Amino acid sequence: LTAAIVGLGLGCRKPKALDKGISAAELMATADKQMKQGKFNEARLTLRHLEQYLPGSAEFPKAKLMLGDSFFFQGSPSYPEAEVEYASFLNYFPRHEQRDYALYHRALCHFSSIESAERDQAETRKALDGFQQLLRESPGSPYVGVTRAKILQCWRRIAEHELMVGVYYVNCYYYPGAERRLKSLLETYPDYVDRERAYYFLGEAMRQR
Repeated sequence: LTAAIVGLGLGCRKPKALDKGISAAELMATADKQMKQGKFNEARLTLRHLEQYLPGSAEFPKAKLMLGDSFFFQGSPSYPEAEVEYASFLNYFPRHEQRDYALYHRALCHFSSIESAERDQAETRKALDGFQQLLRESPGSPYVGVTRAKILQCWRRIAEHELMVGVYYVNCYYYPGAERRLKSLLETYPDYVDRERAYYFLGEAMRQR
């Protein structure tokens, strides 16, 4: 019984702390290996060690980015935590050469959290703002092409949401609200694919007013 208790105690020990004397380059090599092996929690511990003890090192910017990646690319992504880390990188290094990478992935965190058209589109709007910021600040980025495609998807989702709200208002006999929503939809998103349906319900709202 004593041996079992001792064994249990050993099994519950905390992971051994990293040696504070280890270099930033060694820490980055360790974290990179851990990330490639899918050991994201261990990689975060290594990167946090570098963040805490070696913030003046040349490896520090990469460590900040990798912290975001560790949440973004893990088996069950945690987009809110990844977004926080990418935002932290952008605050620390506003002119870094990999700023476009952080901007793109921060926007992707919101894009990956977009709700269905029936739900609130706050995440869609945050993603749209993030992608548009990338186009403004990094027009030569290799992410520009895919960013433009993501922006189009965001616009379509918001337009779809606005149409569904307008239709709901018509069905609930709230015609002034429906008219405002549908007119705004048609003016703001002239390329929306379901314009015929929007015009139909706009006509219904105006006829019933």
